[in-house]
Amino acid sequence: MRETVYRAPKAFVALFYTLLAVWTVGMIPLALSKASGWGATMIILFAAYSWYWSLGISYLIEARGDGSMQFVSARRRILTRGRQVARVQGPSLAIGIGFLRFRLEGEMVYAFYVENTGIRTILSEMLAANPEIRFKGLPQRAFRRP
Repeated sequence: MRETVYRAPKAFVALFYTLLAVWTVGMIPLALSKASGWGATMIILFAAYSWYWSLGISYLIEARGDGSMQFVSARRRILTRGRQVARVQGPSLAIGIGFLRFRLEGEMVYAFYVENTGIRTILSEMLAANPEIRFKGLPQRAFRRP
């Protein structure tokens, strides 16, 4: 396995967080209209959790020569082995853009997905490290089976 890096396009990541910020700002009048009681608290908690979860979406995936992989997001870095990935699920719409969901041992990792050579190489190397990995919702052109 050689070293390969996939970095989500900056424009896609910026668009996602811009839309999230607009959505969050739009929630403020709703929270203020429910200023008393649990309604406002729940709206604020929902917006805060949305940001917490969204900052965990990986924008960079690095496959290293020793078989290890690193997922990097604004909130955390996850170091794992390619053979520990049990399943990769693609976006719901087959348009080559969206999010990937990686099922690791004990957790899920999400990543921004724009189909290109970098992500195809990463997926192919994951498959080489773990031939039993399951792919769902990804076109066959997204990776090469050995």
